[in-house]
Amino acid sequence: MAAVTAMVLGCLLWAVATAASSAAHDQLRSTNPADGAVLEQVPTQLEMTYSADILPIAPRAVLRDAAGNDIPTAEPVVDGRTVTLAWPAGLGGGDYDVVWRVVSSDGHPIQGTFGFTVTAAPAGPAVTGEPTPTATPTSTSTPALTSVSEDSRAAVAAGASAGGSGFSGAQVAAIAAAVLVLAGAVLFALRRRGNTKGSQR
Repeated sequence: MAAVTAMVLGCLLWAVATAASSAAHDQLRSTNPADGAVLEQVPTQLEMTYSADILPIAPRAVLRDAAGNDIPTAEPVVDGRTVTLAWPAGLGGGDYDVVWRVVSSDGHPIQGTFGFTVTAAPAGPAVTGEPTPTATPTSTSTPALTSVSEDSRAAVAAGASAGGSGFSGAQVAAIAAAVLVLAGAVLFALRRRGNTKGSQR
């Protein structure tokens, strides 16, 4: 009988000690959005409020979609009894769960989860307005310049052909006449010399 009484007292003491230890840990008092809430618009941030100040030691809050995939977010921010998680930019509607883990004021880690639904449509891309059409560059022809260039090249070529010998037609005729005159003078001198020798004989 004494042994049974001692066993019962031991179980009671263990239960009391366990309850006291559990009561010493901080507890999650509320969340925003509330667990199971249905929102028409995406929230700007998620808030978790606890029964006492939370120690800023490696707080963790993971946002997951309906498929259980982790969604990249910023780090949660601890401010007294409140832990805040910013809503990711561009994230639209769907079913979401938040898995959190923090360190309570007595130094023991506590954790939990809550979920909610957002019925808003996924965020679309930003409207940047209609693009301004750009003018298609057109090649501008310069026929006048081309014609002038061709005429200039033709004139230069003609000049080069005409003046290739370095003498004009008049100069050639004058030279030919001078040669003929000189040849006539030489012949005349030779004949006169021959006549003079014949007379001396």
